Amino acid sequence: MNQAKRQFILVWILGVGYFSITILPYLIFGFGLHLGVTSYPDIIDLFFYPPIIGLTLFALFKGLKTNEIPTWIQYLAYFLLILHFEGHGFHWAANSLDVLMEHEGISGLLANYAYFLDEIVSHKIMYYTFYGYAILLVLLESKYSDYTLEEKWYLILPAAILGGFAFMISGIEGQSPYEVITAVIVIIAITCYIFRSKFKEITKKPIICFYFIASIVMLIIAGLYLAIFGFFIQPSEWF
Repeated sequence: MNQAKRQFILVWILGVGYFSITILPYLIFGFGLHLGVTSYPDIIDLFFYPPIIGLTLFALFKGLKTNEIPTWIQYLAYFLLILHFEGHGFHWAANSLDVLMEHEGISGLLANYAYFLDEIVSHKIMYYTFYGYAILLVLLESKYSDYTLEEKWYLILPAAILGGFAFMISGIEGQSPYEVITAVIVIIAITCYIFRSKFKEITKKPIICFYFIASIVMLIIAGLYLAIFGFFIQPSEWF
């Protein structure tokens, strides 16, 4: 399997996997407690997100010409990836306590602190590092890859649409919609600048093509969300 095909498969896993792990379980099971102290979606996220999303993101980086990437940039990539999953574990633990306290009617300083750790601190760690890593991948693929995607670019569309939808909705649920919007504008701007004189080349780089399409989808989702609700209400508060 050539490198472009491998990266193509990986971005498919990223888009479909992220949707299947972070969004689909809530569509099936809802947001309530099901296991006494936590929910099925939280358990699914805890066990499947690190191996599937983690290994996929790592493999995308390793699929580049890493021997030519400066050492400090490699360390930056690893740092962002590690910190992202530290935030993920942080979030899962804090979220379990926060949701349980709300379910049991516990209020006061302890409940407020659990909410702060869950909805503010852990989410910021997760999303800042996730999109920092995405921006880094886009920049690196533009310079440190020598493969060309032979598949038609539109074959990435389903994965990018699912991924973009999931990225934006989870960002809204994580009370970080404006940070996410800022990140995707940066991705679009960087991509347009790099390929300003050869725009069709975007379709030949699977990582760049995926994130570029997903970013456009995310801006559309954000616009529709505002048009419908007037503000970024969390999906868990719809009902």
